[in-house]
Amino acid sequence: MSSHDQNLLAVFETTNIYGHLSSSMGGDRKPGCIKTMINRMIIVLVWTYDMWGKRSPSTTAVLSADNMVAWIHQLIVKEYTMVSIFCEEYLQDKRAMKASTIKGWVDHVAAIVDWFLFFGNITSDKFVILSTDDTAITKIFTKIRKSCRKRERHEKNEKTLKEAVHNHELPPDGLAGLQASVQSQIPLALAILKRCERTNLINATDYRDYMSVIYCAFYTNSVTGRVSALEDMRHEQVVELLDQGFAMSSQFKTRAKFGMSSISNNDVVDPLLVGIPHLV
Repeated sequence: MSSHDQNLLAVFETTNIYGHLSSSMGGDRKPGCIKTMINRMIIVLVWTYDMWGKRSPSTTAVLSADNMVAWIHQLIVKEYTMVSIFCEEYLQDKRAMKASTIKGWVDHVAAIVDWFLFFGNITSDKFVILSTDDTAITKIFTKIRKSCRKRERHEKNEKTLKEAVHNHELPPDGLAGLQASVQSQIPLALAILKRCERTNLINATDYRDYMSVIYCAFYTNSVTGRVSALEDMRHEQVVELLDQGFAMSSQFKTRAKFGMSSISNNDVVDPLLVGIPHLV
């Protein structure tokens, strides 16, 4: 932060803004968050004042500690459209921020505006508010948030398969890749099963590995219904799965509406179900 911005920050430090924003009324914010909020507000003030100054040559060229409070008031009650211009020209175009990030900026600035309107005159004679008419700027905040939510949906819809693979959210070869990865673990699970058949014992590590392969085989190769139904599968239902290829469960989130959910068997998991071991 430059020495100029430090001077502007000093104005906030003479007020009760830190105490307010850390209170339940102000959102129970942490010191680091409050610092970020104030820094963002200073950027908004400096940028908008600079743009306004270019339109009004008679104004003081640089925002200072002496005229900052007056500019906050003017921005709220008269020059509020500049907030929207700031979001579009600076945050979106110049800094190429995502809609969710811009919405975060707006939320922070709106919280400081709320404080300024209602509490800014408590500890400093400089904070004498001439008007509390925040109707216009509040509408601006609402419109920007609405626009950001629309852009967020658009950005999510534009997400390509290539990006999802790059972010490790999907395998490069889709479901087939997931199934192949699970099938490569089947020999390991069968080796564990073979050891257990000889000793009738299994250690905790082998048990976790074995059951992980079983669950993964269900997830990637079966229409298993609801995950919580699969998690609730009981030992005696293994016989049902092997004999008829499916079993039923009544334990899942929407059971009150749907009653039962099916768990289906498949060729990959079938050999593993034959000898489910017990942890002794």
